[in-house]
Amino acid sequence: KKQYLIGEIYIDANRVGGMQTAITGGQQLIQQMIQGAPFQAVAQQFSAAPTAVRGGDAGWVVEGTVAPALQQAFDNLDVGQLSNPIVVEGGVYIIYMRDKREGSTSNLVELSQIMVALPEAATDAEIEAAAQRLMAIRPQLTCQTMVARAASEPGLLGSNLGESDVLNLAPQFQPFARSAEVGEVSEPIRTPLGLHLVGVCGRRVGAADLPTYRDVESQLLRANLAMLGRRYMRDLRADALIEMK
Repeated sequence: KKQYLIGEIYIDANRVGGMQTAITGGQQLIQQMIQGAPFQAVAQQFSAAPTAVRGGDAGWVVEGTVAPALQQAFDNLDVGQLSNPIVVEGGVYIIYMRDKREGSTSNLVELSQIMVALPEAATDAEIEAAAQRLMAIRPQLTCQTMVARAASEPGLLGSNLGESDVLNLAPQFQPFARSAEVGEVSEPIRTPLGLHLVGVCGRRVGAADLPTYRDVESQLLRANLAMLGRRYMRDLRADALIEMK
C-alpha cells in the first residue's frame, strides 16, 4: 500500500476548551508556520500527540491505518504541503506531508534444484538422455532431498537457490516459479548450463520496507494508548470539582 512520511500536530479539544477553539487554534498555528515558525518547534510546544517529543515526527504511515479524514488529507496533500485543521474524534490534527512513496510488492519464491550439466552445443541425444535420467528420479524428489540426492549420484549437481524475486530468476525458471504450488517439482528445464529440475520450497509476497509485525503492533498500541489517554483526561475534567477561594 501507499506510505506517507508525516509530521503531525494534535490539538485536544477537551484540553483547550472545545472543538471550535481547537479548530481556531489550529488555524492560528498554521498561519504561524506559513510565516516561518518551524513545524518541529510548534509540534513540541502545542501538540498533545505522543510524537510531540520528536517534533511531531510520526514516521512512515501505511495507507488505510488512520481515520478516514486523515487518509483523505494524506491523499490530497503534496509533498512539502501543510494541511488545514482536520477534525477527528476528540480534537484536530495538522499534518505536514514530508514524503510519499508507492507500495510495491514482490513475488518471492524459495527454490532448490538438481541438474545435469550440459553444454549449449549438446546434441539432442545427450539432452534426451539427461531428461530421462531426471524424470526417473523426479517422483522421489522433494525440496529437502534434492541436494542430498545429487551428492549421492555422480553426474548430478544439486543446490539450494534460496529466496528470490521471481523477476530476478533465469527466464527459463520464471513460468514454473510463478505458477507452481509449494512442494511441486518441475519437469526438466533447459538452460545454457544444462537440464534442471526445480522445486518450489516456499512462497510469499514481500514489499520494499514493509513494516514488521512488531512495527505494526507498536504503532497500533501507541494510537490506542493516546486515544485512551485523551478519553481519560476528558472524563477527569468532566468529573472534576473545582473550588474557588
